[in-house]
Amino acid sequence: MKRVEIHLPEADIKLLDDIAKETGTTRAGIIRSSLDSKGFSNDSMSRISSALRRRLCGTFSAQQAEQAAAIAICTIANESKKAA
Repeated sequence: MKRVEIHLPEADIKLLDDIAKETGTTRAGIIRSSLDSKGFSNDSMSRISSALRRRLCGTFSAQQAEQAAAIAICTIANESKKAA
């Protein structure tokens, strides 16, 4: 796994700590679990990037397809958050 650093408001950190304590896991575990439950796993990223490459007849490199997939996933997640 690759290490990622994020900045969160204190209230979000407290919430992560509370959930982690209740479930016996870590902040990172909570975040990974949340991403997985929303469909944002390595498998989903791989499936989306493969689909993009097939759809575009291989004109995207694997890296370009992964970047496009990440942009699409983040855009959809942000739009869903705004709608809620």
